[in-house]
Order: sequence, then C-alpha cells, then structure tokens
Amino acid sequence: AVAVVHPVGHAVQRYKAIKQPTLLIFDCDDLGHPVTVGRLMRQHLPRAIYFEYSSSNDGGWAERHGPSEFLKLLRITRTETLSQQSEGGPGVPRIV
Repeated sequence: AVAVVHPVGHAVQRYKAIKQPTLLIFDCDDLGHPVTVGRLMRQHLPRAIYFEYSSSNDGGWAERHGPSEFLKLLRITRTETLSQQSEGGPGVPRIV
C-alpha cells in the first residue's frame, strides 16, 4: 500500500503499472500540488483511493482523517494478501 498527501506527480500515464492500493489526499487550496494532477493520478492508478478537501473550509482534514484512511487501506491490503495465501497464489509472501 502507498499513501501520499499533497504529492507532486509527473508522467502520471505511467502510473498504470503501479499495482499497490494507493491513497491520495489533495488540498484544493494548495496551488503547489494541483488537484488537476491528483485527478489524473486517480484516473491512471488502477487501485486509487482519492480524497480532496479545502483547507480554507476544512483545515486539518488530512491530519484528522489521513491516518484512519491509511489504516483502512492497510486492512484491505492485508485481507487481500491473506486471501491470496490461502489460495496458494504464486510469489505471495507469508504474513505471520
């Protein structure tokens, strides 16, 4: 699983190769990390979970909600991995 808050992205078309579940959090008011790029990331990442918020209306959203959203993502990833292990999927590491 991958989580990024206010990321800068380049060549987002290449993100289709990223198979891990990815949490993206963008602040609509942060001009240095434009949501237009975030929306492209969401479009090209096969397993994106995407949030936008406005710090001027809901400051601190990422700090309040980001950790719990990342934990949800980790739980999903763990469940999928355990399911793959029980099915004997190739190259799946054992989680103990």
